[in-house]
Amino acid sequence: MLEYVLVIYIKDHPNYIGNFESCADATKYIQQCYFNTVMPSDYYVSCQHQDYLFLPKGFVAIYPEDCSKD
Repeated sequence: MLEYVLVIYIKDHPNYIGNFESCADATKYIQQCYFNTVMPSDYYVSCQHQDYLFLPKGFVAIYPEDCSKD
Protein backbone atom coordinates (compact mmCIF):
# COMPACT_ATOMS: atom_id res chain seq x y z
CA MET A 1 0.00 0.00 0.00
CA LEU A 2 1.14 3.54 -0.74
CA GLU A 3 0.88 5.00 2.72
CA TYR A 4 3.93 7.25 3.07
CA VAL A 5 3.41 10.93 2.35
CA LEU A 6 6.31 12.86 0.82
CA VAL A 7 6.61 16.61 1.19
CA ILE A 8 9.51 18.61 -0.20
CA TYR A 9 10.28 21.97 1.37
CA ILE A 10 11.82 24.32 -1.17
CA LYS A 11 13.09 27.46 0.54
CA ASP A 12 10.88 26.54 3.54
CA HIS A 13 7.67 26.27 1.49
CA PRO A 14 6.02 22.82 1.72
CA ASN A 15 4.98 21.09 -1.51
CA TYR A 16 3.09 17.80 -1.44
CA ILE A 17 4.77 15.42 -3.89
CA GLY A 18 2.83 12.21 -3.46
CA ASN A 19 2.26 8.97 -1.62
CA PHE A 20 4.77 6.12 -1.81
CA GLU A 21 5.14 2.56 -0.60
CA SER A 22 8.14 3.45 1.56
CA CYS A 23 10.33 6.40 2.46
CA ALA A 24 13.14 4.71 0.52
CA ASP A 25 10.98 4.85 -2.63
CA ALA A 26 10.16 8.49 -1.90
CA THR A 27 13.83 9.36 -1.47
CA LYS A 28 14.71 7.62 -4.73
CA TYR A 29 12.00 9.62 -6.50
CA ILE A 30 13.39 12.90 -5.11
CA GLN A 31 16.92 12.00 -6.18
CA GLN A 32 15.81 11.14 -9.72
CA CYS A 33 13.29 13.93 -10.25
CA TYR A 34 14.42 16.92 -8.20
CA PHE A 35 18.16 16.64 -7.63
CA ASN A 36 18.98 18.04 -11.09
CA THR A 37 16.48 20.91 -10.90
CA VAL A 38 16.87 22.18 -7.32
CA MET A 39 20.10 22.86 -5.46
CA PRO A 40 20.41 20.40 -2.53
CA SER A 41 20.95 23.30 -0.12
CA ASP A 42 17.59 24.82 -1.14
CA TYR A 43 15.37 21.92 -0.11
CA TYR A 44 14.73 19.24 2.43
CA VAL A 45 12.22 16.42 2.44
CA SER A 46 9.83 14.96 4.95
CA CYS A 47 8.43 11.47 4.63
CA GLN A 48 5.83 10.34 7.16
CA HIS A 49 3.34 7.52 7.42
CA GLN A 50 -0.07 9.00 6.68
CA ASP A 51 -1.54 7.57 9.91
CA TYR A 52 0.63 10.05 11.84
CA LEU A 53 -0.44 13.13 9.88
CA PHE A 54 -3.48 15.35 10.04
CA LEU A 55 -4.42 15.41 6.37
CA PRO A 56 -6.91 18.03 5.19
CA LYS A 57 -10.53 17.06 4.70
CA GLY A 58 -11.02 15.87 1.13
CA PHE A 59 -7.32 15.02 0.71
CA VAL A 60 -6.72 13.19 -2.57
CA ALA A 61 -3.49 11.22 -2.78
CA ILE A 62 -1.16 11.41 -5.78
CA TYR A 63 0.86 8.32 -6.72
CA PRO A 64 3.80 9.42 -8.91
CA GLU A 65 5.56 6.61 -10.75
CA ASP A 66 8.28 8.52 -12.61
CA CYS A 67 9.37 12.04 -13.49
CA SER A 68 7.42 12.36 -16.72
CA LYS A 69 4.76 15.05 -16.95
CA ASP A 70 2.42 12.93 -19.12
